[in-house]
Amino acid sequence: MKKTVLSCLLIAVGFVMGCGGGGDASTAATPAASAVVIGGTPVNNAPPATTTKTGTPVISNLTLNPNTAKAGDRITFSLAFTDANADVNTFGIQFNGENKYYAYDVSGVASGNMAFNLTVQDTIGNVSAGAYQVTVFLIDKLGNVSNYLTATLTVQGSSPPTPTTDISGYWAAHFTSPDSPTEEVYLQFTQNGGSVTLSDPCTVGKSSLNGTANGANFSITSEGFNMTGTVNGNSITGSFSNEWGAGTWTATKMSSAPTSGQCIRSGVEVILVRFQPGTKYCIEAFITDPNHSVTSASLVGMGNSQGFTYDSVKKRWVDSGTRYCTSSPSFPMSYTVTVNLNDATSFIVSKSVISWEWAE
Repeated sequence: MKKTVLSCLLIAVGFVMGCGGGGDASTAATPAASAVVIGGTPVNNAPPATTTKTGTPVISNLTLNPNTAKAGDRITFSLAFTDANADVNTFGIQFNGENKYYAYDVSGVASGNMAFNLTVQDTIGNVSAGAYQVTVFLIDKLGNVSNYLTATLTVQGSSPPTPTTDISGYWAAHFTSPDSPTEEVYLQFTQNGGSVTLSDPCTVGKSSLNGTANGANFSITSEGFNMTGTVNGNSITGSFSNEWGAGTWTATKMSSAPTSGQCIRSGVEVILVRFQPGTKYCIEAFITDPNHSVTSASLVGMGNSQGFTYDSVKKRWVDSGTRYCTSSPSFPMSYTVTVNLNDATSFIVSKSVISWEWAE
């Protein structure tokens, strides 16, 4: 439902007067060269009917410049008026024919030309977009009511906040939480105004997450996952939480998409799982490899060494052979994983296990 326009607009009316222009100018009071009246008093009645008595103010030539505005723009309403008694007392303004109007004390304004400004400001969120009929009139000290003039003001909705730093691009991120060592992953952000999309540049066809941006800050929330960040040039700092806990993260912007080798490196995972029933804890290791870029891999640590086999269904390598198991784990548990790629290169990843999780 569209908000009442005055709940969204702050009206500032500044009057500039000049003598002459009809009526009994010789009896006009001399006003200040410039007077400003800010804020009208709401009158919870329909505007009074126009009177036809001698001395009733007459207004004409109402124009708006411009007649389309958005939050923060300044609109100039210009009109001419005459008042033989030079006793104009109240300026009235009504929006969209509401059963109320706003009264401004303009005592001392004489016959002549009058111009005033209306500033549209976003005071309680986005200004409701739409066309507003603005009706104006004058009342003098004797209660005489001028004729009515109406103009249309088109208000544009507020635009989404413009980010101070575009988040779009590839980022090398490090996530840290109390019960997990620092993990490096690669992220891709796509930003369009106040909307942000997060995707995994290392996994083709994986679904993305959507969020919002406000200036340099952004947030993403989806099914128990919450992520916030603040962009500062080529770096991001933020926090995250999910069903397993919470922590902080940092990221550095990359000049291009991560290579296949970088993606494989970030997909190496070593965990300690606990089986039920009993108190048996065993190491499990995985290497995410959707493009089958790995030719072989090995895991060394805790006095044992084992290889990996490729799971073509889950698109990953899984440790094979006899796993290291214990009934009383002692942390931290250190491992190294050697990965050989099909381009004849290889790398070694060091992993530290500092907690356990239930086996699936």
